[in-house]
Amino acid sequence: MKLLRLIRPVVWTCAAIGLLAWQGTARAADGVIKVGALFGTTGSQANFGVPYTEGLKLAAKEVNAKGGLKVGGKTYTVAIVHADTKADPAQAIAEAQRMLADGVRIFFCCNISAEAVPVSNAVLPAGAVMVTPNAAMTRFLGTKGREQVLKAGNIEAGENGSTALWVPFVLEKVKAKTAAIMVPSDEAGQIYAETYRQALEGKGVKVLSVERYDHGATDFSPQLTKIRESKPDLLFAGYSDEVRGIFRQARELGINAMYAGTVGVSGAAGEGAREFAYPSWTRYMGPEQTDRKVLGYMRALEESSGSKLTPNSFWSITQYDWLNLLFAAMQRAGSVTDMPAIAKAARNHPYVGLVEWQVDEKGLGRQSMEGVHIVNGAVKEIRPIKLSK
Repeated sequence: MKLLRLIRPVVWTCAAIGLLAWQGTARAADGVIKVGALFGTTGSQANFGVPYTEGLKLAAKEVNAKGGLKVGGKTYTVAIVHADTKADPAQAIAEAQRMLADGVRIFFCCNISAEAVPVSNAVLPAGAVMVTPNAAMTRFLGTKGREQVLKAGNIEAGENGSTALWVPFVLEKVKAKTAAIMVPSDEAGQIYAETYRQALEGKGVKVLSVERYDHGATDFSPQLTKIRESKPDLLFAGYSDEVRGIFRQARELGINAMYAGTVGVSGAAGEGAREFAYPSWTRYMGPEQTDRKVLGYMRALEESSGSKLTPNSFWSITQYDWLNLLFAAMQRAGSVTDMPAIAKAARNHPYVGLVEWQVDEKGLGRQSMEGVHIVNGAVKEIRPIKLSK
C-alpha cells in the first residue's frame, strides 16, 4: 500500500505531462501557434522585459498580417501569450505552468538565472522549446534533457563571442594599458568578469581590479573608491540597470578614465560622461541611425507598442529576430508541433534578420551588433561589428 501511494503521484505527473503534450498538439492543429513570453515587464528587469515582449508581439503581428505562417501545407496564425514574472522565480514558474496548461510549447524566457533555470525544469519535460537570453543557461546547452534550449545571444569568449568582438572597438578609442571591471554579484556577472578579463588581457591590457555590486544597490562608493586608487585608463561596467548610477558616481569621485558599457548596457548609462562607448547588442535605434531596414523596424515597433522608443528598445530586436528564426525552423522541419525537430532545424542554419545570427550545434546563438562611441553627449560613430566567418 505504501508503495502504491509512492507510485501514484508519479503516475499522475506522467499522465499530466502527456495530457499537456496532447493539448499543445491540439492547439496547433486548430491553426494557432501559441508562444509564451515570460519576462519581467515590471520591477527590476523591466528595462529588458518590456522591449523583449514588444519584439515578440511585433514579429507575430507581421506574420499574421501577411496571412499567417505556412508550414507543411497548412497556414497558422501566431498568438503571443504574455505574463509578467516581476523578476520573481515563483511567479515565473506559476505562469509557465499556466501557459503549459493553455497549450503553449514555445517559451521565450527569462532574463535572470533565478527564473530561467527553474522555468526550464518546468517546461522542458513537457516537450517545450525554450529560447532564453540568460547567460547562466549557456552551461546547459546541448546537455541531456535540455536539447531544446536555445540561447539567444552570446557573451562567451572566443573569436565570435560578443565580448571578444566588442573589446577591440573600445581599445581603438582609448590606448588603454590598464582597466577595471565592475559587474553584478550574480552568476551572469561572474561570466562577464571572466570573459572581459580574458578579452582585455588578450589585448595586453592589465586588469587592475574586478569589483562586484548587488542588484538594487544605489551606493557604489566603496567599490569605486578602490578603482579610483588604482587609476585605470578604462572602466568597464555592466550589465544591469545600476550602471547609470555607477558611471555617475564614478564621475563625482573623479575617476578619470574612459567609460565603457559591457554587453547589455544602453546608451543612457553614459549620460553626462565625457567619453563613453557601448555595444548596441543588436542594432542602434537612436536618431542617428540611417539604415532603412532598421528605420522601418523602429517605426513599426512604435506603432505596434503604442509608445515612443527608449534607450533600451534595441533589446526588442533579439526576440523579434529569434521568433522569425523559429518560424524559418518550423518551415524546414515541416511541423509546428514537433519540437525536437524544430529545435534541431534552428541549429547550424545562419539567419539574417535585422541582425546576423549563427546558431551552433549546441544551440548557442551568436550575433552581429553595432558599436556606439559618444563624446560629450554626441554620437561620434556607429559601426557594425560583424561575426567572424
